[in-house]
Amino acid sequence: MTNDGPRLKQFKSRVTRADDGTVLYKGCQLARANEGEQTLAADRVTVIIKVKDCLVSRLRDFSTDPVLSKATILDVTNWPDNDQLLLSYKNEEVQALTDLEVQF
Repeated sequence: MTNDGPRLKQFKSRVTRADDGTVLYKGCQLARANEGEQTLAADRVTVIIKVKDCLVSRLRDFSTDPVLSKATILDVTNWPDNDQLLLSYKNEEVQALTDLEVQF
């Protein structure tokens, strides 16, 4: 589901297990290492689900938003190649965008 980032990889590369099963980090014993691994795995899943839910919520209206749908005229790859057609290309959308009152 996830890949370890560079810091976690670095941390894990320094973790060792002694013959008696003790987990060590740079020679220091880690208490509850197994619990920590389980907690990290559960936290990862929780964070991924929450981020996904936030993105879905944030972008839900992306395809139907009236401002964004008119803003497609700003993508030059959609413009007609013919100069005469370009003169009147999506004039209504251009006017609608210029009429917007954006408040910050």
